[in-house]
Amino acid sequence: MKTIKFKRIRFLMGCLLSWGTFLAIAENTPPNILIIFVDDLGYEAVGAHGGLSYATPEIDTMASEGLTFTRAYTSPVCTPSRVSLHTGLYTSDHGWTDVLNVHLGTSDKVDFTSLHTFAQLARDAGYATSVTGKWQLATYLYHPNHLIEAGFDSWCFWQIWDGEAKTERYWNPSLNRDGNVLEDLEDAFGPDVLKEYVIEKMTEARDEEKPFLIVHNEMLPHTPIVSTPDDIAAGRPMSLENMIAYMDKLTGELLEEIESLGIRENTYVFFIGDNGTDTHATRQTIEGTVTDGKRDLTDGGTHVPFIVWGPASIPQGERAHDLVDITDMFPTICALAGIPIPEDIPYRGRSIVPQMAGRRGAPRAWVHQGIGNKQSIFDGKWRLRSDGLLHDARALPIETQVTSTSADSLQATNRLQYLFNSLSLAQGGSSPDIIIDNDASSGVTFTGTWQVSTYSSENYGIDYSHDQNSGQGNKSVQYALNVPTTDTYEIFMRWPSASNRATNTPVSITSDNGTYQTTINQQANGGKWVSLGEFVIHAGTGSVSISNEAANGYVVADAVGYSAAGSLPEEAYTTWARSQFGPASVDDPEQEASVWGHSANPDGDPYSNLVEYGLGLDPINPQDTSAIEIRSLNGTPTFYTVIRSGATDLTLSPQVTSDLNSDLWTPLVNELIETQRRVLNKDFVEVELTPPLQNIPPKNLFLRYEVTK
Repeated sequence: MKTIKFKRIRFLMGCLLSWGTFLAIAENTPPNILIIFVDDLGYEAVGAHGGLSYATPEIDTMASEGLTFTRAYTSPVCTPSRVSLHTGLYTSDHGWTDVLNVHLGTSDKVDFTSLHTFAQLARDAGYATSVTGKWQLATYLYHPNHLIEAGFDSWCFWQIWDGEAKTERYWNPSLNRDGNVLEDLEDAFGPDVLKEYVIEKMTEARDEEKPFLIVHNEMLPHTPIVSTPDDIAAGRPMSLENMIAYMDKLTGELLEEIESLGIRENTYVFFIGDNGTDTHATRQTIEGTVTDGKRDLTDGGTHVPFIVWGPASIPQGERAHDLVDITDMFPTICALAGIPIPEDIPYRGRSIVPQMAGRRGAPRAWVHQGIGNKQSIFDGKWRLRSDGLLHDARALPIETQVTSTSADSLQATNRLQYLFNSLSLAQGGSSPDIIIDNDASSGVTFTGTWQVSTYSSENYGIDYSHDQNSGQGNKSVQYALNVPTTDTYEIFMRWPSASNRATNTPVSITSDNGTYQTTINQQANGGKWVSLGEFVIHAGTGSVSISNEAANGYVVADAVGYSAAGSLPEEAYTTWARSQFGPASVDDPEQEASVWGHSANPDGDPYSNLVEYGLGLDPINPQDTSAIEIRSLNGTPTFYTVIRSGATDLTLSPQVTSDLNSDLWTPLVNELIETQRRVLNKDFVEVELTPPLQNIPPKNLFLRYEVTK
């Protein structure tokens, strides 16, 4: 049994009636939400993030009046970044990993009838939903209902394709408002038109006493480099610097309008870049030079500005250093709006609402990005790519590829590769313990020429390989199992299905009993793990092969996996330990006491691993905040803690005492009541505990959580 003891706290009781008043106001007034999603702006372009190359006084003021998240990440190009924003899914989940060619008039679209968005949920909850600017997720001429499907009532967006060619976004822009291309914009600057639209929708919602959700896809400072209205007025040459300055100016004008409308105290504004800056020029920051940018699967291509501004509850001028993934916006928006996320909706994000109020929350240990046929996982120190390349990012903005291994790099590779292997969303049925993706850096051998496809929401990992010229040539893919011990193993295979797939894909499994040959129908059962049966395999051997011989359609090689036959699902704590310390450490019993076991405390802080597992703490780094926090909420002392929800392998019991010397801890009873649970993601909730109005607790009151396994 492990027990958390919280330090002694003296309550100054009073003004308890104001707590009831606060709850009534909060429950009846959903907040407004404005997301300013800027096109091609890395973190280093903003002064508040340490940038020195460009002037951003308005955004810097926004940061001084709000909260800056210093380590926020997206994918390095627009389409994957935007799909992850709206859905809360990684690129390995939704499959959109490169730019959708709307500017070329493609008929493809991101299907929001099968993918869920926060705008859909907000609209259903009574929000007025609007979207502006760049919408590179479908061609409007082919899909006129696409924005409605995505969850928006109204829009004023750049209609990139007019049926014959790409249109303009800046001067003489092609802007579609609610189904009609606006006329008489010859002398208009597109970003100005969008700003006025945002102001109009905010004013309209205020006057109708209706909360709004606006996703303002700011088109600046994406190429082409053009003269802004301020450049023309000043008679100066066009430049990226000036385009960033004009974007900064428009941002300030939107914040000023929120103040003028009298809605700041009930309006949250997010300022976020969609990916890294698109320039070949080096940029200077207070920490060093940034050379990478858009399209680079590195810090320079994925690290973006992220600032939250609005109500007084946001810590003004403070900086939060938690890792933030763009997928975190999905649960964050829902939490702010008070919208429950249905259990059947998958999402990867983790709400940062607690951090937005200055509390600890449940910070994530890593972020995910994808582009083309590659993805990466970054834990703040190391970046592992799906092609097996490891980058040392411990001295950012310098990020170097690891070419000679060390104990630290081996441990990082081991742990991050485990995370890659566990990324697939569960879609029913059992799944393998060990997974080998087609992109694995070892153990996968291709014969002949295979092509790579990324546009699928069903594939494991970020892509799959396929034989486009079915039945032609000698083509095969062999996955080496290399099982750890001689045993009976269940073998699994996974593929994305489609009508052009082969129904007789040849598969062979080599085991101790020889080679077993079969065929699989790849037109069916896509997007889930399919068991091929149980086989006795000797340690270090075994293989699964896929070929195109005599196949009657496209043959797909995506992923295979195996589990010890009849094995139970891995214990939740063990799964967590593997993700934190790597499977090699967990598989080593000699490291249990000091590294990965329940009672181990490798970072030397006050909390053992089991406590950190239960309360969403980081077992690798010493904590700089308490596991249980106390805040004054409108004059009322309030306890906050994050706990693992739905856990079946441990119990979290809140207890109180008024005398630490007696060591007599009792259940909360009437001394504290649970006033709210805020869902952070599918694993964690933030619990809020306050004294009941009818029973003033003793002057000294202490809270702890008893964590039992």
